[in-house]
Amino acid sequence: MLKKYIKKYYFQTLLVITLILIVILIFNINNLNNKIENQKKELENRNEQISNLNKDISNLNISFNQLKSEKQNLESEKQNLEINFEELDEEYSNLKDETNLLLSDINTYQEEIEESLEWYKINSLLDDNTEQKRVKRQIDNNCVEIRNNECKIKLGCFYLINSEKLDLEYKYDETIYEKEDKLTSIKDFLKNDGGDCEDYSLFFKAEYNYALNQCEDNNIVLEGWKYPNSEDRETKYWLNFQKSWYLDDVAKVEIKDNIYPNIICGNLYDPILGDVAGHCMIAYTQNEIKSINDLSELDNAYIIEPQDGSFQGNINRENSEVYLLNEDIWYDESVNSWIYSIITDNDYFLFSESDLDWNSYSLFNSHLNTKKNELLYLLN
Repeated sequence: MLKKYIKKYYFQTLLVITLILIVILIFNINNLNNKIENQKKELENRNEQISNLNKDISNLNISFNQLKSEKQNLESEKQNLEINFEELDEEYSNLKDETNLLLSDINTYQEEIEESLEWYKINSLLDDNTEQKRVKRQIDNNCVEIRNNECKIKLGCFYLINSEKLDLEYKYDETIYEKEDKLTSIKDFLKNDGGDCEDYSLFFKAEYNYALNQCEDNNIVLEGWKYPNSEDRETKYWLNFQKSWYLDDVAKVEIKDNIYPNIICGNLYDPILGDVAGHCMIAYTQNEIKSINDLSELDNAYIIEPQDGSFQGNINRENSEVYLLNEDIWYDESVNSWIYSIITDNDYFLFSESDLDWNSYSLFNSHLNTKKNELLYLLN
């Protein structure tokens, strides 16, 4: 009986132990499974990280290759830029040399212009050499008279002095210089015993300027002559105040406000040819012409023929049919007589056929000076 009991207890105990072991085993298995799951998840995370890193590596490889390619391109561009820089540096050096040469040319042009302007200024007056002093004495004795605060200048008197006292005569430049056109200085004009219309105009203006200076602060009246029309009274006109020379059957012309002389050249009536041709005369304005803006002073200016002192009408008026060129006059085919250049005491004005506008030595010199300063700024 006891043996039977013991055996029964043994089996029960064994069963309990077995159950405990089974429970423990199940617990361990579950725990292990949990660990395995955790490891699997961790492994998946690591695999995902590795995959991401591989992708990153792949992207980095692509970026590296791109950067490498870009680096090569940049190095190539750098090399090209260095070549271009050398070429540009050489071009700049050459351009700088050319600019310096251009500046030298501009300086030469400016010097020539300034010499020309100075030449016009010098030849607007009689100087004190022996021959020109003789001219001054003749003007003092014949052409200027001051009475009661009024100074009269006989413009025809210069014709008397030039033709009868100085024996000057009209001469073509081809005869004197063997060239088509050359503006002669007063000194050479007297030395050559005459010249063409430009030379006569220049000399006439210098004679007049001397006479004008003798008037000082007196009221100035200019006296010329003209061939009479139906409204004029014919008279004997004395060329000088000594009344030793006169013209018959002409009319006197008085000019009171227009006292500033300007040489006008263009398609004008030439008394030598007896027709309209290239010719120069004198135009008297109320005010001095100092710039292109002052050319309007020529409107209604009195025109005098320097070879005889005769009045030829007024600019831009029907009594002369002589017009100052502008764009409208240029295209007006009905106009046959016009002015295309002007010489004052200090400047030379010329109508540009390409621009259809007026230019002058002084304005051109100013433009050159502006361009020169711009070039100097670029060089510095």
